[in-house]
Amino acid sequence: MIDTTNQFAQAAAEGDASSYVCVGQQPRLGEPADWAGVSAEEPERFVPEYWPNQAALDPAWSINVYVPSERQFEGMEMPGDVFFRQTDDGLCVVDVVWVTLTSLN
Repeated sequence: MIDTTNQFAQAAAEGDASSYVCVGQQPRLGEPADWAGVSAEEPERFVPEYWPNQAALDPAWSINVYVPSERQFEGMEMPGDVFFRQTDDGLCVVDVVWVTLTSLN
């Protein structure tokens, strides 16, 4: 899961993440620069009560991603969580939740 997420983020940084997206889905991927240096954190089984907007997309996993601190600034919109569906062919992305950084600590 972590490896797949890191591979997806690298592909998104190169502007070529479409092979990781589930058939029929159109997650917002942003711009390649949004994914530069992004890395996977800890995966979790999908919890529909916590992510009601993603429940209809039938994900099996969610994983938060880390944007390097040197790239962060207040007001920045960045990828926060990636949602994967498990298929016979492996994992594919159904959604990306974007977050706005409100303050730097």
